[in-house]
Amino acid sequence: MVTGRGRFLADLPAPGALHAVFVRSPHPRGRLLSLDCDAARAMPGVVVLTASELAPSMPAVNRFGQHPAVPLSQPMACDRIDWPGQALALVLADEPALAEAAAEQIAFDIDADESAEGPVGSQAGLALAQDGEIIRWHLCAGSEPAPGEVRQVSLTMIQPRVAAVALEARGLLAGIDEQGRLDVWVPTQSPARARDDIAHALGLQAAQVRVRVPDVGGAFGSKASLGPDELLVAAAAWRERRTVRWLASRSDEFLAGVHGRGGRWQAVLQSDRDGALRYLRADLCFPVGGWLPYSALVPARNAARILPGPYRLAGSEVHARVQAEPRAAVNIYLAPVVPRPRC
Repeated sequence: MVTGRGRFLADLPAPGALHAVFVRSPHPRGRLLSLDCDAARAMPGVVVLTASELAPSMPAVNRFGQHPAVPLSQPMACDRIDWPGQALALVLADEPALAEAAAEQIAFDIDADESAEGPVGSQAGLALAQDGEIIRWHLCAGSEPAPGEVRQVSLTMIQPRVAAVALEARGLLAGIDEQGRLDVWVPTQSPARARDDIAHALGLQAAQVRVRVPDVGGAFGSKASLGPDELLVAAAAWRERRTVRWLASRSDEFLAGVHGRGGRWQAVLQSDRDGALRYLRADLCFPVGGWLPYSALVPARNAARILPGPYRLAGSEVHARVQAEPRAAVNIYLAPVVPRPRC
């Protein structure tokens, strides 16, 4: 890496590959009233694929043996928009500039839902409770001290959502190898699961898909799961029987990439009058977006089960829930924290 010999996805040779560009929804939620691809399809050397041609299944979600309701959205919008940046069309062309130019020719009309700032309800096409809750955990141990015997301190903490972007943006290179398999290069942290997700999405056997990982230019959890974009590009390569390369732009990442964090914490810690800790009560709420990565439920579950950490308490009561929002998906994200220098 230091001497410049790293090989990332953009460095892989792919003669004759088609270049992929997504046309995306600028709205977080709404109804897709019309999608006009005629002008783009009339351009020589351009292929435009919509939900009528590409409909892979969404990736699996780690449910920890439970059965939470999960979004029923499709990777590409058909008649409704379920998250910001959801794909409306996938444009393929021999040159990146031609694919970009063709994408500019696609016209669409969306009836945006102006109420999309709050929690998502089941009317938005998500199989959720009325308040948008997907799953809840209760972890209790010990007993609470009697009133009047303790002191207590309370804390409310809000973690902002952050865009989980790395130095190397997302991408995928897929084609058909000599054995007729779908040969995929993707900068992922979980190649075996990526193979299984692609096979499931396309209705293939795992043996029909080969996944290889080049050097990865940053991830910290954000590349642990494949998303709708990667599945659509793999499906396009399988459908067209051509090699297809997709390199996400930074605009792609900010509009349609995953987020990290976003939790809201409320806690009360009780102690004896001499300061010995006695009891912790905590309520945790973690957001997810219009679709769920494989590890979407992990932050809430992990936060709940590690409390109260290494401290000895007589008891604790932790409630954690996962809440859906009409926003970007939230994944695990463990970006390093650089200490501030001391003066």
